Amino acid sequence: MKIAVTGANGHVGANLCRTLLAEGHQVKALVHEHQDALKGLNLELIRGNVNDTESLRKLFSGAEIVFHLAAVISIDGRKEETLQVNYEGTRNLLNIIRDNGVKRLIHFSSIHALKHYPYYEPMDETRPLMTEGPTWYEVTKARAEKMVL
Repeated sequence: MKIAVTGANGHVGANLCRTLLAEGHQVKALVHEHQDALKGLNLELIRGNVNDTESLRKLFSGAEIVFHLAAVISIDGRKEETLQVNYEGTRNLLNIIRDNGVKRLIHFSSIHALKHYPYYEPMDETRPLMTEGPTWYEVTKARAEKMVL
């Protein structure tokens, strides 16, 4: 199967790429800056980011499945960058996927997209999404998840 991965050079993405390759899939990986975690792997690297629509078109061309892992994890107040990547990047991805015949999107969200309270109850996907939070990471991941749903 032909599979595209955003955020492929992160910890989860690099391990996902290794697993997909070991299972015999053809993998295209979107790489923003660093690619050290993917060194030596037999996959196609696409340079770009989720806000570069041309690189997304190249990434999704021929892909049957897309794993969307790209994100900015920020607790230091990088509001604009976090919003651009986590929310606007997801919007770009959704718009381009619709035009490329991708059969399935697997969106990696975050536990931080969910309301944390009450602390004494199990935390799972039945919790409501964050509408506000102490960091923009939480808010942008919740907004992106809502958009995907």
